[in-house]
Amino acid sequence: MLTVKKILAGRGAVDYYLNQARRGLADYYLPDERAGDGAARLAAPGSSWWGGGVQVLDLSGDVERAEFVPLYTKAARPGGGYLGRRFRLPEEAAFAKADALRAASEITDAYERWMARHEIRRRAPRASVAAWDCTFSPPKSVSLLWAAGDRRVQRQVWAAHLAAVDAGLGYLEQHAAYVRAGRNGVRVLDTSGLVVARMNEWTSRDGDMHVHTHCLILNRAETIVDGKWRALDGRALLSARTGAGALYNRTLEAELTRRLGVAWRDRPDGLRELDGVDDGLIEVFSSRRRAITATVEQLAAAYRDKYGVDAPPAVLSAMGQAAWAKTRQRKRDLDPDEALERWEATARRRGRQLARLPQQVLGRPAQPWAHGTDPLERLVARLSGSGRATFTRHDLLRAALDVLPPGALDQTELQAAAEQLVARAVRHPQLVGVTAPDVIDAPAELRRRDGSSVYEQPGRQRWALAVTLDQEAWLLDVAVEPTGRTPGRDLVEAAIIEHDLGGDQAEAVRELLGSSRRVGLLVGPAGAGKTRTLRAVVSAWQHGGGEVLGLIVSQAAAGVLADEAHVRAENTAKWLHETRTPTWPTPPPPTAPRA
Repeated sequence: MLTVKKILAGRGAVDYYLNQARRGLADYYLPDERAGDGAARLAAPGSSWWGGGVQVLDLSGDVERAEFVPLYTKAARPGGGYLGRRFRLPEEAAFAKADALRAASEITDAYERWMARHEIRRRAPRASVAAWDCTFSPPKSVSLLWAAGDRRVQRQVWAAHLAAVDAGLGYLEQHAAYVRAGRNGVRVLDTSGLVVARMNEWTSRDGDMHVHTHCLILNRAETIVDGKWRALDGRALLSARTGAGALYNRTLEAELTRRLGVAWRDRPDGLRELDGVDDGLIEVFSSRRRAITATVEQLAAAYRDKYGVDAPPAVLSAMGQAAWAKTRQRKRDLDPDEALERWEATARRRGRQLARLPQQVLGRPAQPWAHGTDPLERLVARLSGSGRATFTRHDLLRAALDVLPPGALDQTELQAAAEQLVARAVRHPQLVGVTAPDVIDAPAELRRRDGSSVYEQPGRQRWALAVTLDQEAWLLDVAVEPTGRTPGRDLVEAAIIEHDLGGDQAEAVRELLGSSRRVGLLVGPAGAGKTRTLRAVVSAWQHGGGEVLGLIVSQAAAGVLADEAHVRAENTAKWLHETRTPTWPTPPPPTAPRA
């Protein structure tokens, strides 16, 4: 699994990652110089530098404090100078905003003073993004095998994990090592590669075994065309994480299968666990996940009680982020012997023996792959069940990797096989390209290494399922069908006068109510008077004997719409749910319009 988070420059990074140990910056990751060098059974490999940008900076070996701290807090180049602009610290951003607000307060004209303050709040300097924390983590069953295994097993688990991290980072460097240049970053340029500090850990915040690697990608890269260091294009990085995470997962499976002869079983969420590790044992040592899940369930229940409908996916995602922050504890260092005793005792309390786990996992025959014979059809079926409207190439690669048999290919063959499957998929009749081609033929000097224009966002191509496009076409056809019902012109004009509408607003009301099409569209910027215009629409329609129901995406917005437009309003998810049950009050059939 791959998670990606922004790290702000300065104190924010310290508080976010390193404040648990109350030491200096980067001590959370870097080896403690005070610790002894005894041969502990449980340990993580040391930190290391990775990436093409690292070679440019002549960094190698272990990540040392003297290099790491100035590089990730100030963008200070090893040996002196800065990599482009120095990172802006949070306190510097706050001081600059305060100074600008003080200057704005001296403006005498009230409107100009308000506008100046509004613009400052909208465009005020912010703390720089110093890095992106890309954290690669295997499924819990892999961490359990590592904790229960002997030294040979543990070395092989770490070797497989680090090989998978290499694959995931390699994918990010191939598809996301771009910088933006020009006004508003309109040009996207090639770089010499990423600067990555890799830090390995073996416990979670709750003290459970948790093999994972933090890959801190510096938010700077050297531009090839002019040698300048610029900020990374975060859009490309966030887009490519889908493919990078999937490649990490499948490479880990291939490496562990080759090294230890393990087999895999599917999970409902699309990931896979080691065959022979039961879900009960996984749940025992997933206390961090349990705490987050319990908090999300409480928040979701409160949402359901308040609004009468289950929280939509976007709200659940926000609840997950809030639960992650709420349950986040200070991380403490565990002694290896203490950790082993604690884990074994926890397993025994649940009627299991952790030490016997390797016997149940190693050398198991692979499970039969009962998913048909044609991977292309499985890929299209997987896309059809995803519920998504469009797909990037990263999404297609993930789907391709998911339908390949687990452990059947080695690391070198895996990505090539998936890429070949994607190439077949984009020619499948059920997959249709929906990205308009670039109408400008850019000259060679305005093209990147892959031949695309520097003005084109990397990986912008998207595909959609033909059935999705058919559904959209049906909706468009329905939208222009005549309803045979419009309120009288006198009702429309009376509503316009009643609500004292201006010229554009009055024309909008006449257009919406004068057309017999099923769907009308009203678009306007904030403050243009859309709500006031809709009041007139509602009034004319109701006086003509029609029923009006407002539907909107959130319950809070539904309340605002009901108050301001003087109409019954519901959130769309609740309305769809309730209308499928016989208890929802349906409006009476419309009567003939009144003259």
